[in-house]
Order: sequence, then structure tokens, then C-alpha cells
Amino acid sequence: MNTIILVNTPDQLKALRALQEGTNIVGQNILIVNTLEEALRFTQHQSINRSPRLALATTEGYFFLNIEDIVHCKADGRYTVFHLVGQGRYTTAKNLGEFEVLLQSFNFLRVHRSQIINLNKIKKYIKGRPVRLVLEDNTQVMVSNAYREELLKRLDLGA
Repeated sequence: MNTIILVNTPDQLKALRALQEGTNIVGQNILIVNTLEEALRFTQHQSINRSPRLALATTEGYFFLNIEDIVHCKADGRYTVFHLVGQGRYTTAKNLGEFEVLLQSFNFLRVHRSQIINLNKIKKYIKGRPVRLVLEDNTQVMVSNAYREELLKRLDLGA
């Protein structure tokens, strides 16, 4: 299993690297990064059979989550709120745009300026203006016109 830790400050990076050096973790690869580009390079080399994890810096410390458990991510000002299958919500002090690129390779798509969804967690597609999606956690998400065509293409529904 792999874990990606995206840190907010140089102090967090220093503390996590010290923790990593002093810890013997068997059967798990941990990559601590302070730029999105480093995290993206790591995710591009992942095996399809593995379940990558993401470490979110929260006010209480770090929360490690399986990327496949993310239902959707919502912008809340300069913060991002992760909604997980049966595990509640977690907020981190990174903006939504930083996670958009990182999660693309895991079948996530931005559908609104404030929403990224896991395409594997869509329960229902509701036609109309605007298009709405019902996700596994029964959240309804509006799809803005700017993202509608890409959504249809990714769901193989045609334009």
C-alpha cells in the first residue's frame, strides 16, 4: 500500500521526514512531498492493483484515507472538504485545484468550480439544466455547463 503526504509548510515537511526516518514501516511505501508535481509523479507510477492513500493535513494532525473511499471533494474557501464513503468528512487547508490534478489519474473529474467527484461513485445522472448527479452518499451535485461535455465523454454517454 502507498501513502502520499502533501504538506502545507516547511516545518510540517521537516517533522514528517524526521518521523519517517525514526519509524520502521513494513509493507508500506510513504512519500512525503511539498509540491503537487512531486505527488503527481508518484501517482503516475502506481500499480493498478494497489490502493493508494492520501494523507490530509487536518487541524488535529494527519488523516490517512484510501483514495477509492473518496466520494467527492468540495471547495470551502481556501479549504477542501473530502466526503468519504461511510467515514464522514475531513477538511484540509489546501485548495481544490491542488487536488484536481492529483486525483485525475484515479478517475476523478471536476464538474463544477467547487466540486470534484469520483466517477466510480455516481449512482444517478439526472438530465436537465443544469445536469445533476446523485452520488453514493446521496449527495446531489450540479454539473456546470463548462464541465458537462467532458463528463459525458468520461461516462461514455456521448455529447
